[in-house]
Amino acid sequence: MTFTLNHYKDNSYVPPKVIVLLSDIHQYQHVPPESFDRFTPLKYFILAATIGLVASSILGVVMAFRFGRSRASVVSCLVAGVVVPIAILLIYH
Repeated sequence: MTFTLNHYKDNSYVPPKVIVLLSDIHQYQHVPPESFDRFTPLKYFILAATIGLVASSILGVVMAFRFGRSRASVVSCLVAGVVVPIAILLIYH
């Protein structure tokens, strides 16, 4: 969404509804007065931060499974971390 991949310029591509739903949350995030189509250093910083967040999240899940006492608690936390935000999005959208 940082690079507006969810937008379509003609009718040849229509994004899936889930992409449209998620993009509504983050649409038009930019530093004023820049256009949202223009690539700014902030967008590349956001990309780098996103890569770091994903990498550390994956590492945290791996560590939870390897060093945690109960695999059931790890799985239940992962499921809750997916189900609860989706439910909130569906309720409030």
